[in-house]
Amino acid sequence: MPVPVEVLNDLAATLRISAAGAAQPVAGQPVTAGIVPPLDQLQVTDVLNGNLNLTWVTKDVRYNAATLEPSLLPADLNPRILGGIPLGGVSPLPGVPGVLGQLAGTIPLSSAASIPVGLEVEWSVRHPSGAPLTPGTDFLAPAGLTSPGVNIIFAPVVR
Repeated sequence: MPVPVEVLNDLAATLRISAAGAAQPVAGQPVTAGIVPPLDQLQVTDVLNGNLNLTWVTKDVRYNAATLEPSLLPADLNPRILGGIPLGGVSPLPGVPGVLGQLAGTIPLSSAASIPVGLEVEWSVRHPSGAPLTPGTDFLAPAGLTSPGVNIIFAPVVR
C-alpha cells in the first residue's frame, strides 16, 4: 500500500543536514556533511482506516420487529417502536422512552508492519556568491556526491 504524501512530507520535515569540521573550511582538510537522523532508522507505519459501527439499545423499549435495521434514524424507527415495557401490569408513563444509540465512523488502525523509507541524495557545492564549484578542480569528493553522507576536501587557492 502506498504511503500518503502527507506522511512522507512530515518525515522529510524531520531531516536535516549536519556538518562536521571547521566552520571555515581549510584547504586540504576534509569537511563532512550528512543527513540526520541516519536513513537506516527511518520507517513509517502504515495507518489503515477501520470502520466502526456501534448500535446499542437499552432496556424498557418494545419493538414490533426483531431487528432494528437499517438504522436508528427516526424515520426508520418510528413505526417499529411500540413504547415502553409495562411493569407489573402497569403501563409505562408516556414520554419516558428507553435509550437508543448509534455511532458510526472510522478509526485509524496502525498495521503490524513498518514500511522502510529510502532517500536519493545529490550534493552540490557552491561558492558563497552562489556559483557552483567544479568537482575535481575546486574540491574533491572521494566517495562521490550521491550518498546520504559526503566528505569534501577543498583545493588550495592558487593566485
